[in-house]
Amino acid sequence: MPEFYYPNYAIASCLLQAKFELEKSLKDFEMEELYYNLELPLINVLYEMEEKGFKVDVNELTHLEEIYAVQMKDIIEQIYQLAGEEFNINSTKKLAEILFDKLHLPSPKKQSTAVEVLEKLVDLHPIIPLILRYRKIFKLKGTYIDSLFSFS
Repeated sequence: MPEFYYPNYAIASCLLQAKFELEKSLKDFEMEELYYNLELPLINVLYEMEEKGFKVDVNELTHLEEIYAVQMKDIIEQIYQLAGEEFNINSTKKLAEILFDKLHLPSPKKQSTAVEVLEKLVDLHPIIPLILRYRKIFKLKGTYIDSLFSFS
């Protein structure tokens, strides 16, 4: 018998226990409606997309890439101007230095640049909305546009 052999009933029992735990978590985090009404119905659609693929309008994707590139360039220039220097915006350490040490924005004990922290500071300095916008565009571009181009 293999070293990691488990009878079928043991596996079924573990899966049933996991189901109960997941359902409890959905209820605890008040996510039942989202799961049952949005995510669960999409399972078949996502499966078909994985199996069959989907068409991408390369011209539109190229157009979006150009738009995002221009927007990012403009936002980066504004951030540098407000910071008074060029720096790696994607470096959380350097961004924290700029925001909390140089611009003297109020910070939690640990100088965090997490979205939740920045959203609390959004009205305190014009650089904050720009950083949040930059991050959104950076994520969209990297997650969708760049990823889809890598498949072509």
